Amino acid sequence: MNVLKKGYASPAKKLVLSNLLLFSLSAAMANDGQNQERLKQISQKGTKVYVTANEDYTQDFVKTLLKNKEHWQVVENKSEADIVFDVKSRYIFLNDKSALGTVYDARTGEKIYTTKRVNTLARFTFQTRKGVVRKLIRKVDNHLIEQYSDNNTKAG
Repeated sequence: MNVLKKGYASPAKKLVLSNLLLFSLSAAMANDGQNQERLKQISQKGTKVYVTANEDYTQDFVKTLLKNKEHWQVVENKSEADIVFDVKSRYIFLNDKSALGTVYDARTGEKIYTTKRVNTLARFTFQTRKGVVRKLIRKVDNHLIEQYSDNNTKAG
């Protein structure tokens, strides 16, 4: 039922509803601008990252891949970090695995960025634990670092 149709709402109610909608949209846009700036800050080269994961193997492999990329500086102590990169992985079916990465502010715990879930379903690999992590890191590299970093890692 549409409350903005003639007969369902008075002009005063329509005005209140439209102002409420406009306020909500402007607040969301302001928050998005702040988030864009925060994404730009954390995507810079040398940002200190602390890695967590729900599996030790995954955590170690994420650290290895990030160290090899040499964009973010991987630290072993959370108190030294600017951000926390948390990886959650799980088996979907037999040997297929999915993973999701979330970046948090290390000081406040505020969620800054979440990747889309990636999986190994479209890839034929015997090393699904490594395959899903590689795909996740590529997703972070392609979206977060290339889009927001001033000194992105790919030559243009």
